Amino acid sequence: MAEEQPNDKPDEIPADESNEKQVNDKSIEPEQLNDANSVGENSGVNLDDSKLTIINIEEEMKYSYLSYAMSVIVARALPDVRDGLKPVHRRILYSMYELGNTHDKPYKKSARIVGEVLGKYHPHGDAAIYDTLVRMAQPFSLRYLLVDGQGNFGSIDGDPPAAMRYTEARMSKISEEMVKELGEDTVDFTPNFDNTLKEPAILPARIPQLLINGSSGIAVAMVSSIPPHNLREVVDAILAIIDGKEEEEVLAHIKGPDFPTGGIVVGSGLKKAYSTGRGRVTVMAKATIEGQKIIITEIPYMVSKKRIIDDIVKVVKMNTVQGITDVHDRSDKRGLSLEIVVKKGYNPDNILHKLYDHTALKTTFSIISIALVDGKPKMLPLYSLLNEFLRFREETVKRRTQYRLRKAEKRAHIIEGLLKALSKIDKTVALLKSAKDVKDAKEQLKTLLEIDDEQAQAILDMKLQKIVSLERDKLTSEFEALQKDISALREILESRERLLEVIKNELIEIRDKYGDDRRTEIIEDYSQQDVDEPTIVVYTEGGYIKRVHPSVVKAQNRGGVGIRLTSTDQRVRDILTTSTAKEILVFTTKGKVHKVPVYKLPILDRYAKGMYIGNFVKLDEGEEPVTIARYRTEGYIIMATKKGLVKRVSMDAFAHIRAGGIRAISFKGDDSLADVAYSDGKEDIFVATKKGKSILFPQGQIRETGRASMGVRAIKLSGDDIVVNVSSIRGGGAILTITNTGYGRFTRVEDYRVQNRGGSGIINIRLKQGEHVVFSRYVLDNSEFLLTSVKGMVIKIIASQIPQYGRNSRGVRLMRLKDDELASVAVVL
Repeated sequence: MAEEQPNDKPDEIPADESNEKQVNDKSIEPEQLNDANSVGENSGVNLDDSKLTIINIEEEMKYSYLSYAMSVIVARALPDVRDGLKPVHRRILYSMYELGNTHDKPYKKSARIVGEVLGKYHPHGDAAIYDTLVRMAQPFSLRYLLVDGQGNFGSIDGDPPAAMRYTEARMSKISEEMVKELGEDTVDFTPNFDNTLKEPAILPARIPQLLINGSSGIAVAMVSSIPPHNLREVVDAILAIIDGKEEEEVLAHIKGPDFPTGGIVVGSGLKKAYSTGRGRVTVMAKATIEGQKIIITEIPYMVSKKRIIDDIVKVVKMNTVQGITDVHDRSDKRGLSLEIVVKKGYNPDNILHKLYDHTALKTTFSIISIALVDGKPKMLPLYSLLNEFLRFREETVKRRTQYRLRKAEKRAHIIEGLLKALSKIDKTVALLKSAKDVKDAKEQLKTLLEIDDEQAQAILDMKLQKIVSLERDKLTSEFEALQKDISALREILESRERLLEVIKNELIEIRDKYGDDRRTEIIEDYSQQDVDEPTIVVYTEGGYIKRVHPSVVKAQNRGGVGIRLTSTDQRVRDILTTSTAKEILVFTTKGKVHKVPVYKLPILDRYAKGMYIGNFVKLDEGEEPVTIARYRTEGYIIMATKKGLVKRVSMDAFAHIRAGGIRAISFKGDDSLADVAYSDGKEDIFVATKKGKSILFPQGQIRETGRASMGVRAIKLSGDDIVVNVSSIRGGGAILTITNTGYGRFTRVEDYRVQNRGGSGIINIRLKQGEHVVFSRYVLDNSEFLLTSVKGMVIKIIASQIPQYGRNSRGVRLMRLKDDELASVAVVL
């Protein structure tokens, strides 16, 4: 019953909604809905009219979603393993074939082709069809073009193509190999979308299209990404399968992907990708160095030139890569050419490797070899892809042979009847003259010549010119040739070996006709660690680290104020001069040591804060970095603690450092690491303290220990004095001591007498009130030094500017400090 309104007029309920409203108002139970009589009695619903159906929404959604997913997978997104095409590609080629739009005919408007495909076979919108047609005509998208385009089909810069009304297209020569055998019953045909036409379910491809051009597609819950390969290599691999070679020998023919844009592929991931069907490879641009210029001539596949230029500009603005002054696009009809101009004093080779790391000049290509096999998606290793194509060729060649055999046998049958008639031409002519009608003539011919209906009809249709002697000879020759063809065709069908021989010969023909040289270079491995470029590592309190280019820090006269090398809120702890091919050791509060390749550290401008060291090493909870040192492979490492202990460990003990670090030294109480030095094992050891004391003793007094030991006493400390440095004396140098006030001087090693370790030491430098030693180590005469203040100011001084004084002197001003003090000193090796 409808509700009443204030005006006492009932609601008007549309006829198609009334039943639904009544059912809702009555709150019918599910049990009632299952009982037609019950529903009718209680709700007034006439089930014969409404025909209500109860649907389980969960099951319905599952069924509908799976139906949609399979439609996307099979009918749109994934290529078929046989012809390597998706439906839209297949329909475009078939429509062009039907239009006679072949490589030797005039171009047709792209709009005409798109309209043909849209109206007959692919009702999914003209944009989708035209975009696919465009890609098939782009030399930077397909390794072997399937469409020959005329007009603006886009560019490698990322420019869009012209509208379809402006461009023209036709089939390329190689794409005709995809449709060449369509008229020979090689593939099945299926109804089109409106069941008015037939279209091929697959194209009888004579070329391994899926491998030579690759494919990419995103389906529901799966992705396909197959790279293009070189036609010669792929055909040679298939020929090896035909010859019965082992899988390893077959795959040896295929070096790796061969992209239309060339470039370089790092082959380290190819084995896994080819053996499992899934993997990743690194693709790099190809470049040459000409003086201070880097010339990029080939770029990674599917990367636009514009993106690369934008990336280079971005990293230069962010100071991620320093030393680039300009980028010019010199590309023309002869090919791609990007010119990167490098500043004088910078190594272009090192700049190039940095660009590889920070721009799209180096990308990753994911190989996911998923294709439809018998209508179902399947992950296929490379060997399986080759075998599937060979299996398809066996099927198509067999069907083609059967078709040709039927055609030859039919023609031979007709000619056999004609020859019988010609052998009895007089009787045949007389019979035809006396026959009442065509039907009577056909029946008499069948009796006279002992032939069937088909042969009799052919005789009746024969022209009089056939009775000429020359024509008889032609028929005889044709019949003999047909008999040979029939025999050869039957031999192919009866012998798989003969069938494979036919396929092999056709593949060789394809290879020789369309094969070309490889464009993409394959290398075994690539690492920026191979680049050996001088660099400066800056490490601040709080554990932040970065690299700066050596040119940032220029030599100044002693007494200068220096330049800033970090942000104003940071205190510099260590500065190391090293190279990108080296590694550094990071020592922590827990006595552990970690190893970090220098090239992995970010190169930033001198005002940047840097990145936390925890991004490069795995630190335990509560573990903090203390100091960094250069890594060496030979000799010994000497470690000194702040409380005066020293230990010697062979560098062999640090050859294999785990991701989480390894134990380097054990501490007693609140002791911690002060400094490390390297030694060949025979030098004397020099230890200096914060309050100006030092000790020099033979290294032989420190026995070699393992990594977990605490070490032995080097010097007795008084009060709150602590050790600041340890070094080994090699000869040809002097002791450089510098205070927190910026004063310092050289002192000859001979001024320090050799003592036994464990003593109280002798005076190292005369200090004023508030002064303490920041740096005191043995250095060579030709060294350079980086002095850094607490506020981040840095000055670079050469050894010749520092005078030499005795141990009891203060020295001279090396760096002028204004409301600041010296924090650290680094030796430039």
